[in-house]
Amino acid sequence: MKKILLLLLTTYLFGEPINFKTVEADFIQTVTNDQNKVITYKGKLFLSKDNEARWQYTAPIEKSVISRNNRVSIIEPELYQVTVIKTESELNLVKIYKSSLKAKNKRIAYFDNMEISIYEDKNFITKLAYKDKIDNKIEIVFSNVKKNQKLSKEIFN
Repeated sequence: MKKILLLLLTTYLFGEPINFKTVEADFIQTVTNDQNKVITYKGKLFLSKDNEARWQYTAPIEKSVISRNNRVSIIEPELYQVTVIKTESELNLVKIYKSSLKAKNKRIAYFDNMEISIYEDKNFITKLAYKDKIDNKIEIVFSNVKKNQKLSKEIFN
């Protein structure tokens, strides 16, 4: 799910019409299961145009999810655990966004048999919503978006 989450959250950001070198944004992610239990995560997202992303979760636990090309690393300090996932091929975020369809007040993209709703304003994505493979409802809302800030390459390591 984390690999898919990374892809979904960055899909729009690498597409048109937004042009950027880097992005830094706060996010709130809610996960609602089929019994309507909700978990809310908060954190900061860092992106580069080089297909790199870091999701720095700050609540309810600290965790980092780092994506570079065809590798996703999940760092969970409280569990003293690092998980590395290699994908079969590089995630092509531009293609996914470009294949999305315009709907009434959103865009719809499809990835890995999931429908992703992409809500946007004229400058940036505002929200992503989808159901994962185990029927959890996922919603991610972005705020305090800063584009083209200088980011250390260490952020993505």
